[in-house]
Amino acid sequence: MQIFDAENLSSGVVSGDRVKRYGQMIEAEARRLGDMVERVLQYAGIESGFNTAARVPLSPTEIIESAVDSALPLVGPGEVTVHREIASDLPIVIGDATALRSAVQNLVANAVKYGGRDRWVGIRAQHVRERRRSEVRITVSDHGPGIPAELQGRIFDRFESHTTGSRHRGAGLGLSIVRSVAEAHGGRLTLTPRREGGLAVRVTLPA
Repeated sequence: MQIFDAENLSSGVVSGDRVKRYGQMIEAEARRLGDMVERVLQYAGIESGFNTAARVPLSPTEIIESAVDSALPLVGPGEVTVHREIASDLPIVIGDATALRSAVQNLVANAVKYGGRDRWVGIRAQHVRERRRSEVRITVSDHGPGIPAELQGRIFDRFESHTTGSRHRGAGLGLSIVRSVAEAHGGRLTLTPRREGGLAVRVTLPA
């Protein structure tokens, strides 16, 4: 469809509002393709191993804010409500800034794309101590339908998309990459249904 739209534009057979609509559709597809290419490159980078020299002390708050700023342009037009609950006592984490920012960005973009018509995203960051271990927990929530039961057992598999029934198409790499990033930093990724509806995805990192 987008190829047909582009041909119409290049041949000059459309004008006015149709030009704007076609342009928006092509722009959205270009963003989707660019995002897919980035996911594949990230996956390749994870497979080859992170560069430990790139790991530096990082502020979780700065990672979150940067991830939100970079995620919103990827989810298309329309207002997005971002509800933040970020603790003031978050400790520093050691890691690859690009990888962690991309992981949180992926979760925020997913929450908007698949999280329901209200385009609401909840972001909570906590400092917790468990078994003498200090951790930072970053939870991204949405108001969507969640993940179908038949997909929950394989949602982290590579190239497994959970976008069944959605108008948004994915490469099936997003959550697999986020989990790999978390584990490469000594952390973990968990998914839980929200009692009030929707899904909560949590990245836990050692402080």
